[in-house]
Order: sequence, then C-alpha cells, then structure tokens
Amino acid sequence: MNEGTDGENTSAADQEPDRSLEGLRCLVLGGGGFIGTNLSRELARRRASVTVFSRSLRFPSAFARGVVTRTGVMSDLDALAAAVADQDIIFTWSEDRCREVWMPNS
Repeated sequence: MNEGTDGENTSAADQEPDRSLEGLRCLVLGGGGFIGTNLSRELARRRASVTVFSRSLRFPSAFARGVVTRTGVMSDLDALAAAVADQDIIFTWSEDRCREVWMPNS
C-alpha cells in the first residue's frame, strides 16, 4: 500500500496506469526466456507496442496480451533486419550481431 496525496492508502491497482512508453515501438531481441518475457510484460504494462524476437519461446503463455512474437535466429540477418525495422527502442544482449545490421560497414 502507498500513501496517496490526501493521506489515504492506495494500492497499485487503484493508481493510474503507467503510460511512460505509450506509443513507442519496443523490440526485445532474445526475449523468449525468463528475462525477456518479464521485460516484455513490463513494457506492455507501460503501454509500449512490444515485439519479441527469439529462436524459441519458452513461456508463450506468459506474454502480455498484444505482444507480437517472432521466431528466428540472430544469424539470419534478413529476419533480424525485418525485426528491427521501424522500432524506437531495442533491447538486446547481442550487440555484435545488431551492429552488423545497423552499421554493416563499421
């Protein structure tokens, strides 16, 4: 419970939803496991448009409603390029592979 501005106790359910990412397109690369699933749920809770790209989806029922899932491998540069296209924010643990897509001549 949190104390509201008028001194009353309020629960998280009583508070306005967090809209801090509303309208942003977020991609979670390698998002099929525990961390990616939970990250995607939090992003969706904050009203982001979420896509998950992963070689497998270990917890498919754990994704929030509206989360788009794509299966593929990071070595498939065409699939990876399609996944990152038009995204505003990209969460990844594989910087080297993404650099090949975004900055192929570096």
